[in-house]
Amino acid sequence: METLHEMLKSLIHQIVWIDQFFKMLFDANQFHIYRVNKTYGGYSLNVSNNKGNAFTWTKTYQSENPIYVAIDSTQSGVLYLADGRKIYKSINNGYDFVLYKSLPSKLVGIYKKPDSEIIYAASKSMIFKITPDSITIIKSFSFPEDEYSWFPLAVGNKWVYNQYWFDEGWPGPPIVTFVGTKNMEVTKDTTIENKKYFVVENEYISFEVFQPRMFLRVDSVTGLIYRYWQELNGEYIFHNLNPEIGDTIFHPAFQENPFYILEDEQPINYLGIDTYERRYWEYLPCSCYHTLIKGFGLARTFFSEFGGSESTLKGCVINGVLYGDTTFVVDVDDKLNLIPTEYKLEQNYPNPFNPSTKISYQLPVSGNVTLKVFDVLGREVATLVDEYRDAGSYNLEFRIENLELSSGIYFYQLKAGEFVETKKMLLIK
Repeated sequence: METLHEMLKSLIHQIVWIDQFFKMLFDANQFHIYRVNKTYGGYSLNVSNNKGNAFTWTKTYQSENPIYVAIDSTQSGVLYLADGRKIYKSINNGYDFVLYKSLPSKLVGIYKKPDSEIIYAASKSMIFKITPDSITIIKSFSFPEDEYSWFPLAVGNKWVYNQYWFDEGWPGPPIVTFVGTKNMEVTKDTTIENKKYFVVENEYISFEVFQPRMFLRVDSVTGLIYRYWQELNGEYIFHNLNPEIGDTIFHPAFQENPFYILEDEQPINYLGIDTYERRYWEYLPCSCYHTLIKGFGLARTFFSEFGGSESTLKGCVINGVLYGDTTFVVDVDDKLNLIPTEYKLEQNYPNPFNPSTKISYQLPVSGNVTLKVFDVLGREVATLVDEYRDAGSYNLEFRIENLELSSGIYFYQLKAGEFVETKKMLLIK
């Protein structure tokens, strides 16, 4: 009788075989032969119904993912196929399949114990024992270290982003305004409920997914990043470092609502390094997405709703190694308060906002100034400035805590002498 050691050895042998695409599996009836081929754009299962002779091969299964097959040498016609996290079963020599089991992580190998109902399957970090009624983890390994680099968490890691604001510019092309340079940094680690978290600080890199301050930790077995949400007094899945296309992260406050989904993964050359990029579509009341690049982390966030904002990675320091350019360029809030040469009203930031946003403006001469906020019907909702001001540059904060404002578009207007300029901003609650 085959021992567990022999079965695991056979499974691992299948996983690490240098070229599995030359391997053929022979059915118990000795007529049917099974072979996995790597094809253009994916992988396929091909079946011969007559000992592999010419014109007897049929492609019966196709997938974009690597696929793995296993047979039972004592049962004719029975074939198991692993595709991503799912195992399919065929009882007619691989011509038709039905879903048999779904596993918690992507599989890299599968083995059928002869003359039994037991299957052994392996992911990068676990080995499973599978029966018709159960799925048991019989061995766990540390999650592959190179997968951590999709979002590298270590104290001192830092990312610097250029930020831009897009105005619709209708009917012409969008008007792109450089807002400034913002950064995100892992500042320290801390312990919450006996678990180690990294403290990640950022300056409004993203509207909702990447918050200004986050407590994150990685589960070394599953490859899941968890975030501790202080508002909800618990931790929730923030990202999955081992996902499949189509995997969804659900909103922590509304578990029935999707938060974002892995839309695509593609090879990319980034800063001269061949790597991979993942794009995540965000389920927000806007056109929003973010991308992760393996080895670098968060590379881009984009928000579009009656205009939009974009953050693109300028440079980073990962585990002490500098990539790109991390020179910090001050934004409008940090410029020297020199006497300007023209009137100007800056785009508010962040935008969209909640519960506050910053507005900057400049005056080339002294005079009476008003800065007011209006709703889409033209009704005044707030007066931010209404007084005499000296020439110079000014920054102020517009807060909505004491105002009964609903989500939507608002306008803020600067009047100084004969100068009048109006810009729009978006409040999302």
